[in-house]
Formats: sequence, structure tokens, C-alpha cells
Amino acid sequence: MLMGSCINNDDIHDARGDKTVPLVPKDVVVKNIAGGAVVKYKLDHSVSNIRYVKAEVKDTEGGTSYFHSSFGADSVVIDGLLSTGKYQVKLYSVSYSEVASNAVPVEVAPEAAPIETAQITELRAAFSSVRVMYDNPTKEQLFIGLVKKIKGHWQQMGMPYANQEKGSVYIQNQEVEEAEYGAYFYDKWGHRSEMKQAVLTPLVEYPVDKSLMQACDFKTDAVSREDGGKPEKMWDGITNNKAVSALFWPWINVPSWVSIDLGKSYILSSFTIWNRYDQPYTYGSPRIFEIWGSNNPNEDEIVLPSGQQQIMDSSWFFIGRFETTKPSGNADWKLSGELASDVAYANAGFHFLIPPEYETDIPDSQAVRYIRLYVHTTWETPLSSMRVAELSFWGIPVNQ
Repeated sequence: MLMGSCINNDDIHDARGDKTVPLVPKDVVVKNIAGGAVVKYKLDHSVSNIRYVKAEVKDTEGGTSYFHSSFGADSVVIDGLLSTGKYQVKLYSVSYSEVASNAVPVEVAPEAAPIETAQITELRAAFSSVRVMYDNPTKEQLFIGLVKKIKGHWQQMGMPYANQEKGSVYIQNQEVEEAEYGAYFYDKWGHRSEMKQAVLTPLVEYPVDKSLMQACDFKTDAVSREDGGKPEKMWDGITNNKAVSALFWPWINVPSWVSIDLGKSYILSSFTIWNRYDQPYTYGSPRIFEIWGSNNPNEDEIVLPSGQQQIMDSSWFFIGRFETTKPSGNADWKLSGELASDVAYANAGFHFLIPPEYETDIPDSQAVRYIRLYVHTTWETPLSSMRVAELSFWGIPVNQ
């Protein structure tokens, strides 16, 4: 005997099946949150044709948004709203056949959304750029619209992320001329804050005069090689010759540092570091490093025995921490076989902005004369040396 079966169109789990109107959600409780609400409910599990719960929200401009719960959930999250008052919500149970229940009316009153608590605090002239400072107390993912008025019209200059509690973004590569700039917050739901505007003239920056730079050769500095890898190779202007680079033997394994006298004081704005030309991701090339500054260093820093980390005297202040990277994202070092794009990227020099926060950490002055390149890790494993092909700084010279 042949046995067979056919599709039961009354199967409640089949979209072609049961068209029964599901029971409504019960015991609805609303918890208002920043920019929305969490609507909790109970479902009658004795009836199994409910697939999810849907919330229909009317906004203040008459538009409608829909929010769905996951299968088996006991709440639906409503977000993307502003704290402009109360919103009317209709809550539905929805079956597998996409049949909705009768509506359950609910009222929500969102707390202030992240974009409402965030604030553009200041637009400030910076080196060849405009610095935009902001507060984002919730640290939610927001964007900052950066604009500049050109020939009477606002033009978009960028829209970077802004998810720090306090942070800065930049309108970069600006001419040193007066112009009107603006900045505003924008979120993923399309909300936009009021724009903060300012008329500013970006600051001019100059290259540090390399003819005045000298090696300090302090007692705690890493020792340079006598066979040609002297510190002066870091400011000889040559970046494309593997044999022309400064080479140091650290006191111990990293961290280790080298101190440089700039010859005069500068308010620093940025710098570029070049690793060894042919193999920029090995042979002691700096990977994670810091820049420190001083205006009156102690030449007689205490030298600790080999195997102990040297200690800076109190005249040195922290300027910034940096990392050389590969565009490919590869974290390994290699003697050969590096991607050509990674090598080309490194050979162009790693350019970094000096963090503006350091300005407030220097008592009575933003200027610095002595620089310390403080290398924490190199690309070479295991470490045997520390090598830098070239180091260039930019800023404003200070007459002293």
C-alpha cells in the first residue's frame, strides 16, 4: 500500500495557513529610555500562532515607524525618537500568516536622545586646520557634520565619527585665510542638531629647522652605533636609502629613548617618521612609541643598571603616543614578502598630528625645545636594535 500526505493549509506555522486573528499583548508596561522606550508585555502562550509583536509609532511630523520584537521576546524596543513630548504607539501581536491583532494603545515619553545631550563646545583655529571640540556624554555613535562657507554656500567638508565622551575632530588641509566654519551632530536616524558657527583663520605651520637640530647624548639615551648609524642620520633629509638611517642599541630591551635638541623652541603641530627604506616593518623600526618634551632637561639623569627601565627626570612631559601601521592590517613582521602597498605606505612616511591636549599640560608655555623619542616596541622580534631613517617636525617657532 502506498502511503502519502499533503500540505495542511491550516498549519498555524505556515504563512498560507491559519488566518485567525491573534490575541492582543497583555499587561503592557512602558519604560522610557534615552531616545525611546522599552515596551514589555505578556502573551497568551496557550495560543501558539503568535510570531512576534509589532509597535507602530506616529512621530510629531505625522510619519510612521515600525518596531518588531524577536520571536519569544517579552518586550519591543522603540528607538530613534527625540524628547519632544509624548508619542502615541499601537501595539500588535502578529501571526505566522502576518495577521495582526487588534491594536493596544500605548503612550511613551522618551528621555533626551544622545543627539540632544551632545554638544559642539568650540570651533578653534589649528595648524592648517580647524579643530572642532565636542561633548558626547552617552558615548553613543554620532557623526559630526563639518562644513565651510564657500562663495556664500555651505559645503560639506567631512562627517567623522564622534563617540568619545569628550573629543575633537578636524577640518584639515585648510588655507591660512579667514573663512566661516560650522559643525553639527547627525545620527543614524537622520536627526540633526543646531549648527555651531565661527569665523576663523587657520594657523600657519613651519618645518623645524633641521640645521639647528643636535643629538643630546644624555646618559640615559640609547647608544648609537659607531659604524655610521649616528643620530644625525635622523635629520639629514635622506629617506630613500636603506644604509642612511640612525641605529641605536637600547640600554635594555624596549622601552628605550633618544633625546634631540631642536635648537630653538617650537609650538609643535605635527611630525613624520620614516622607518628603514627597504624593510620598514623590521630591523628595529619603531612600532609603538611616544613623544616627550622638555624645556630644561637634566643632563645627569640617574643611570640604572642594565636590565632595569630607565626613569625620566621630572622636566619631561608627555606629548603623545603613536603607532606605525600597515594598511593591510597585517600585524606580523617579515624579512621579505611584505605587500608592496604596505611598503609604499611606510616609505612615504608616517605622519601624525601632535595631540592638542598636551598644550594644557605645559605650565605657562606651549613651546618645547627638547624632544625625546621613546620607543616601546619595534617591528623586529626579537629586538636587537632601534632604527630610524628620518624624523621631521612642524610647528610655530618661538623667539626666546
